[in-house]
Amino acid sequence: LFTWLMQELLEWRRHEPARYMIESIIQRVVIHEQKPLLNDLLQAIDVPTLLLCGPRTVVAQLSEEAVKKNLLDPFTKAILLNALQKVGITTFRTNAVRRLILSCDAAELKELKSALDSTGDYFNLHKLIYSDLREPVRSELILYLQKKALELRNAGQAVGVKILSDIDDTVLCSGGIFPAGCDKRLPKKMLYPGFATFLRELDCSFTASEPCSNVVFLSARPHIYKDISEQKTFRTVQQLFQQAVLHTIPSLLSGSLRIGFGAVVKRCFCHSDAWEDVGRFKNTVFQEYASLYREYD
Repeated sequence: LFTWLMQELLEWRRHEPARYMIESIIQRVVIHEQKPLLNDLLQAIDVPTLLLCGPRTVVAQLSEEAVKKNLLDPFTKAILLNALQKVGITTFRTNAVRRLILSCDAAELKELKSALDSTGDYFNLHKLIYSDLREPVRSELILYLQKKALELRNAGQAVGVKILSDIDDTVLCSGGIFPAGCDKRLPKKMLYPGFATFLRELDCSFTASEPCSNVVFLSARPHIYKDISEQKTFRTVQQLFQQAVLHTIPSLLSGSLRIGFGAVVKRCFCHSDAWEDVGRFKNTVFQEYASLYREYD
């Protein structure tokens, strides 16, 4: 343990000059209000590594001073929120998340939410609000998101459609492999014929030139240590997009470890209602997601 602590200390000391250099660069860009440079910089670099390696003041510079001076566009704010999720939402970082979201008007929030859900991983707005944040910030941001979303609806007209779907035996055939599903008609993980075209037709507000993720997959697979389960599920979904089978990168809403494990145990003992709690949990997640996107149908 002592050897490990000494190695970590020496590593920290070795990178200390780089940390101060990062802080100095960000500070100068913000002080001189170089908005295009700041946005281009944050969109080009690995922001999670920046937040981990840089001093704590980097988060403050970006979420306080840059926000006050209106230097960040919605897409860059989404990149910062995604990075904060990846490095972990502490109390200090919670305040940064709050400032970034509350700094957006209705139109900017729509763009930010679309960008945050289109990052190509399982970190999205729903996970940020309902998993990463705690009260009272969570309730404050939900109310703000709902208020701004309703401002976008003009005479009851939605800005688009959000499509929520199950995955196993709905998008991809399970091959009848327990516990994923029971359909043996197609090989395991084969996309159901016509499903991708059906999604594209439903997604009437999709624009290829703008970040957009109106397709959302509800998964029974739970969140477990280091997001191992989400990584496996999302890797399959990403492959469909990379192969141009899906027209957009879907978002992923995870299941519950406790409820999922309970369902598997019940099913092993032939309970007819084994998956009832999983269904109820998915309905709760659906309602939570819908509450964040009231500008959509």
